[in-house]
Amino acid sequence: YPNYPDYPNSPNSPNFPQAPLDPPSFPPYPNYPDYPNSPDSPPVSRDPPGSPSPAILSPPPQINFPYCECRTISSRFTLEYIYSPSASEHCFQVQIRDTCPVPLSPCCEFTLNKIEFDINPVCLSGIQMFVVNGIVRSPNYSRNPGPVAKVTNLNIPFNMTNGLEVCMHMSSICTSLEKFCNGDTCRYAIFESRETNTKCCVTSTTII
Repeated sequence: YPNYPDYPNSPNSPNFPQAPLDPPSFPPYPNYPDYPNSPDSPPVSRDPPGSPSPAILSPPPQINFPYCECRTISSRFTLEYIYSPSASEHCFQVQIRDTCPVPLSPCCEFTLNKIEFDINPVCLSGIQMFVVNGIVRSPNYSRNPGPVAKVTNLNIPFNMTNGLEVCMHMSSICTSLEKFCNGDTCRYAIFESRETNTKCCVTSTTII
């Protein structure tokens, strides 16, 4: 501090303690244990990462009868069960509505090419023959993606289809129509020729 002149008659200043010249000493730091994976410690074993969970795949979309890509919109066509001449013979009739439920639909009228039935899978190969307006036709079947019995290559013009009779002669595998159709109704589809662009397939049910 600078030396200031004494004032007259000033009292003597008190003696203050002088600060120590050496800093105080502190105790040494304690020795803490080493952390895992420090240079002097053994490596810590780690379990390998678990395998990723397998991806959960969504089931494929359900496909309904007629099990194909076609237009199932309404048409003037219907198929009605009419009678059973015997226990193993069952007949249906194509009928034409007076008007189309969907006016101006491209499927209101077309050349009838094929009729399919959605059937009980145990009745595959259960038809001996189809008889269409008195003409014998061989049955065809599909198992996948769904069981179907069908009569094909009919190629009947629309103006000749009203009243068309389609009879099935059943084998001993499936003589009952209820067993064949898997219930008290038969589900059917009436197709036009596959060469057309509209791909109509009128689909409905008929009570048996």
